[in-house]
Formats: sequence, C-alpha cells, structure tokens
Amino acid sequence: MRGIEFTDGAFRVGDSVRFRLGKEAQGITSGEIGVVSDVETYPIRTGPVPMIRVRFAGRETAWESPGMFEFVSG
Repeated sequence: MRGIEFTDGAFRVGDSVRFRLGKEAQGITSGEIGVVSDVETYPIRTGPVPMIRVRFAGRETAWESPGMFEFVSG
C-alpha cells in the first residue's frame, strides 16, 4: 500500500484524494474528497513540476499542485 499523504506528485488517475484542510480553492471545501481525473508534468526552468486535476461531484479543478491534496485510496 502506498503512503497516506503525497506531496511529491505521485498521484495517479483514479486515486481518491482529500482537499487539505486550510487550503482554499474556488468552489471546493476543505476536507472534500474527489478523484484524480488527469495528471500532467509541466516543464519549468528548475525542473518538471507535477500538476493534477481533480473531479468533485460533477465539477473539476483547474491544474493544481498535488501538495493541496492528501491520498485517500487508489
């Protein structure tokens, strides 16, 4: 089994994740659980940066940092 919390972008499409308490995003409540719908690595000057999109009950986030989410199950 994988670890409980990921901050290194190790999420996969289909993983259940919880929006971290204390974070803010338009239309998403802290503690809400969603499913990773897309994973992308963006190249930047200092190296590749993982980004994810998460679906919450019919709505989907913009590209977000994986550090805004905790792993629930996969």
